[in-house]
Amino acid sequence: MKDISVITVTHDSVNYIENLILSVVTGAKIASVEHFVVDNGSSDGTAERVEEHYSNYITFIKNRDNLGFGAANNLAFSLAQGRFLLFLNPDMRVEEGSLDRLIAWLDVHPEAGIVSCRPVDAEGKTLWHRGPRAFPKWYLNLWWLIWPSLITGRTQVEDGDPQVVDVVLGAFMLVRREMLERLGFAFDPRYFLTFEDADLCREAKRLGYQVVYYPAISCIDFNSRSFAKKEPLWIYRQVSRGMLTYFRKWSPWYVWIWLSACIPLGYAIRFVIIKFKSSLKGV
Repeated sequence: MKDISVITVTHDSVNYIENLILSVVTGAKIASVEHFVVDNGSSDGTAERVEEHYSNYITFIKNRDNLGFGAANNLAFSLAQGRFLLFLNPDMRVEEGSLDRLIAWLDVHPEAGIVSCRPVDAEGKTLWHRGPRAFPKWYLNLWWLIWPSLITGRTQVEDGDPQVVDVVLGAFMLVRREMLERLGFAFDPRYFLTFEDADLCREAKRLGYQVVYYPAISCIDFNSRSFAKKEPLWIYRQVSRGMLTYFRKWSPWYVWIWLSACIPLGYAIRFVIIKFKSSLKGV
């Protein structure tokens, strides 16, 4: 059994995947590592670049279509042998030796089911908006549906010692294998994209594990660059779809009924805003 199985799901990630793979190599100098890269139908040469140059470092799984974030991670999880699993986005860059430190910490803290680090930009500045947050609140998400706005729900945290939180960044989640084996999956297969991280953290709490933010260890986060390439209405559909799945699972029936009813309205509002902005550009 390996110490850690790293799972990275790619989709049009050619500009970041190489640095990510190499950073994993230096991130674990003591721990034994296996790294799975699962490509979800990239069209920018990601799969070709990985296959040609990095087959000695990773186990590559190529999907013809985009299966979604959760399904791709579950596919690699079924093959993984690590005592811990790190779900790591392709636009991250692991700090040297950080995986060794996190595994050593988890080995003496069995109460922790999930741990994540402090996300920073390329200059080392903390990305507070990518840090820990509270479990999703239905009224904040309802407001986001009907009007374009930022949902943060960010939790006030401090630098220094590890802290127990509700939800950590899904782009870097180090998870105890025994917890996932109790669940039977890495991510609930009902999700396609978005809200899987909040769901997994909630499952951890339900099973009696802690979710921990470890700010003394950082990871460079280029902040969902693949996701940001998508059209605004496509992003809205994916976020609202994940949101509805989450609240249907964890909240009373009337909450997701309200949310479901507001999704078409929010789509229409965004459509009008986009058309209006396009008309202004054409003037």
